[in-house]
Amino acid sequence: MKAILNEGIQIVKDTTNEKILHQIRMDLTYQNPDFTQKSRYDYYLGDTKQHLTSYEETDEILYIPRGYANNLALLSQTHGIELQFEDQRVFFDTLIETDSNFSLRPYQASAKKDFLIAQQGVIVIPCGGGKTVVALSIIDEIKQPTLIIVHTIDLLNQWKDNLKEKLGIKKIGVISGKEEDVQDITVATIQSLRSHHLLPQITTRFGMVILDEAHHVPADTFRMVLNQFKAKYRLGLSATPNREDGLTELLFHTIGRKVYEIDYPYLIDNGFLIKPTYKVVKTAFDYSPKKLTPSGKSILDWHKMSKRLISDFYRNEQIYSTIRNTHIKGRLALVLSGRVDHLKLMAKELNDDYRCAILVGTTKKKDRIDILNKAKEGKIDIIFSANVSDEGLDMPNLERVYLTFPNKSEAKIIQRIGRILRPYPTKETAEVYDFVDNGVSALYRQARKRINIFKQTFGRYTNGEF
Repeated sequence: MKAILNEGIQIVKDTTNEKILHQIRMDLTYQNPDFTQKSRYDYYLGDTKQHLTSYEETDEILYIPRGYANNLALLSQTHGIELQFEDQRVFFDTLIETDSNFSLRPYQASAKKDFLIAQQGVIVIPCGGGKTVVALSIIDEIKQPTLIIVHTIDLLNQWKDNLKEKLGIKKIGVISGKEEDVQDITVATIQSLRSHHLLPQITTRFGMVILDEAHHVPADTFRMVLNQFKAKYRLGLSATPNREDGLTELLFHTIGRKVYEIDYPYLIDNGFLIKPTYKVVKTAFDYSPKKLTPSGKSILDWHKMSKRLISDFYRNEQIYSTIRNTHIKGRLALVLSGRVDHLKLMAKELNDDYRCAILVGTTKKKDRIDILNKAKEGKIDIIFSANVSDEGLDMPNLERVYLTFPNKSEAKIIQRIGRILRPYPTKETAEVYDFVDNGVSALYRQARKRINIFKQTFGRYTNGEF
């Protein structure tokens, strides 16, 4: 079987048999999460497809994503067919200059080694375990022009700081908003890169492409962007690779298989992270009104229920008293909610007791930087935030997180807990407070899922009140 390896894989169809081609098509077909969601709630399906595919074909060529390369090799071996790759990936003989000043922990060195052997794939290391350091060490080793793709401004700024401090990179390109400076080392937000006029011009500009926090980038977005780059090295970084939309395999097929993974218990046992405590705070909130779907099915009206929940006087009073009884002024805590109005209400109530700041998606860049700097310097006691804190919040002095709004996303739950586990000189505990609404069956089920995720992720470190 003959195949060309560049931004993807092109299989010459007449060099293999239909049985193998059929298996490839089956492997690269996925359940459409949009179809699943609409079907579940009895919404109008219209032309929504039940399945998604990550392959295309003509009479002569089957085009498949590059991350499927290892699967293809195994498939060929199973069927006793020789696989011949024509390697057209981009690799540069002229190397970039770096001046590294950091060392790796043993598990980080193993992750680096495994990736360099594979040349593409996903490295899974929990929050606080040093994923970025591993990526920097890989850049330092191969010295290829590198494009780093992120999905938040906070992550972009953190990468710029790390590249300067740890690798001595002086000229760092940026593609974000109105900035469009391309250098040997460039950091780009995927939102800007996707629609940027420079994209077709830079697909052969880099020898390595890194996708940070890969699991949170929308599937169609990372596919459209990554499938244009011919870089020899393709690296995905993630703390929790299981995608909320169920398209985890699509992620691996695009970037490459999981090449290294380490878990929280190992990092805690070896003193790299702090042992967490998970505490459930049971509320008396109750809500029963339903709404009807187009076919007459009765389901919870999530929008109305959410509005009632964030305005419930007794539930909010319970949140305030819990924070006042558990959080010490001069330390740093994170209060999370899914509604900005709720964040503003809580911040206003607690502003007399603590130095508070609100960090949301609409926070201006200058204000965002100021808030994060003050928090690191100990000048803020509580940050009230929504999803903006799920990635890119690098503050080792965070000690507590309060989950005041229901959520069932495995990735978000683990990310939020992981934010408080990094060691810090004055930190003795890492505490999670989860407000559980037993009076609403749907919210209770979500709470049980959060607790089970905690148990599965942290194992014997589950020592809170359940």
